Order: sequence, then C-alpha cells, then structure tokens
Amino acid sequence: QGKPGADVAREVADLVREQYEYDLSAGIEVALRKALRDANRRAAHRLRDQRGRVTLHAACAILVNNELYAARVGQAQIFLVRRARLFLPGDGSEPDLVPSVWKQAIEPGDTIILAGGNAVAALGADALLNAAVTLHPRAAAEHLHNRFMAEGGSGSDSVVFIEISPATTTAPRI
Repeated sequence: QGKPGADVAREVADLVREQYEYDLSAGIEVALRKALRDANRRAAHRLRDQRGRVTLHAACAILVNNELYAARVGQAQIFLVRRARLFLPGDGSEPDLVPSVWKQAIEPGDTIILAGGNAVAALGADALLNAAVTLHPRAAAEHLHNRFMAEGGSGSDSVVFIEISPATTTAPRI
C-alpha cells in the first residue's frame, strides 16, 4: 500500500529475520513466534501513525531438513500442496493475537505457497492449487499475477511458491 506500507513491510521482514536468527536456544517454534510477535508490535506502533491506511499481513516459512515451520499474521495465508491436494495449515488460530506456528513434515514434490490476503480473496485457493500443480513455481506466480490484474484485483497480489525437492548432498535431506 504505497511507500509507507513498503517501508513497514521491509522493516517487519528484517526484524523477523534478525530476531529469529538471534536466539534459537528455545527451539524454532518459540523463536519464530517471538520474532513475529515483536515485529507485529513494532509494526502496530508504526501503523498507528498511518491511521488505518496500512495494515500488516505476513506469512513466513522456515524449512529445516524435512520439516516446515510456518506462521502468519493478518489475512496472509500459507498453503501446502501435496499430491495435488491443498492443505491450509494452522486454520482456526487467532494469528493477530498470538502467532501460532504450524509444524509439518515435508516431502519431495510438495509445494508451499505463501499468499497475501488480496491474492487469495481475488483468485481463490483453487486457482493457487491449479497453478501449483500445473506450472513451474515462477510461471505459476506470473500466471497468477496476470490473472489478478485481469480480474481487477486491488492491493498487493503477493504469492510465493516454494517447490520442495531432494538435496544433492550425500545425506538424505530435503
């Protein structure tokens, strides 16, 4: 939502990354939850100055070996596509209050989708699933952007596709 929104988004992303990497002694879930909570507080303070013109929506995923840790704030969504089926992790939580962290084993062939609320509202989850199943991640993102624009979507159409494939190391890792 313009320069103020971009500035807040960049600051939140940097703060989450810094806070998460700072102290992993309590584990990935605790570190991610604390990082998102701190970033959400700072963003709320900054957004007060915008008088409701900018809102925070964030989705993040951390991949460690063969596990996915995912969390969201606001209307952003996280999807997991496995064998052409779409899963919505962490549904039913109250991410604006206490970000819950969803933990899931991942396998080669899975696709993780991080999507902004505007993209989900304008395109629907089925369009995200179809793009993930039929297109390469970069082509899927471009296709959805073009469709979002053609359908007159407003705001950010942010969608990130992450395709899981086996690592080329000697140890069996994803």
